[in-house]
Amino acid sequence: MGRFLARRFVTMIVLLFGISVVSFIIIELPRGDFVSYHVLTLKAAGFEMAPEQVSNLRVQYGLDKPWYHRYARWIGGIVLRGDFGWSFQNNQPVSELIWSRVGLTALIAVLSVTFTLVIGVVIGIYSAVHHHSASDYLFTAFGFLGLSIPNFLLALVLMWFGWSWFGITMGGLFSREYLHAAWSWARLWDLLTHIWVPIIVLGTAGTAGTMRVMRATT
Repeated sequence: MGRFLARRFVTMIVLLFGISVVSFIIIELPRGDFVSYHVLTLKAAGFEMAPEQVSNLRVQYGLDKPWYHRYARWIGGIVLRGDFGWSFQNNQPVSELIWSRVGLTALIAVLSVTFTLVIGVVIGIYSAVHHHSASDYLFTAFGFLGLSIPNFLLALVLMWFGWSWFGITMGGLFSREYLHAAWSWARLWDLLTHIWVPIIVLGTAGTAGTMRVMRATT
């Protein structure tokens, strides 16, 4: 058992390393970089950067080095210091962006799994007890729909439903006024009015599969 876990761990590390290398190379393939984009943005706004300033930015962010040198610096920072680098778009450390979203991501994952298990098990047992009844056929039809409808299409339908029936914009977990606000009962309620969309979208396919398995085994 110990050897099996060790092999799985090594395989996971090698796989993550390979994915990081391929992803880094793909990002490097297009011409230009952040400094070039930044210079063009300032130029479009009517500002000019001196060549010395551009060179200093390239040295500051390591863009004057080969891609493999930048990759080694980046992956070394992650492994040794937990430093994921700097987000040019958000102008803050990437680690802060990740940790600020881990809590909500874990909440969505837990609620989606709970939704999948509770609804799938209950409906699966009910369908097994009422075998070949009208409700069994109805739940079976919904199960096949849940397995066949793409998640993005279901998300669009739910977003349209939320806006048309309740007047709520469902694009995100918070309304604009609560996006960066401090936690309060109002912000919690705003989260609850939005979070049901990703829960249903992520849990529908799993619920349909769980329902069919429970029906067959029960």
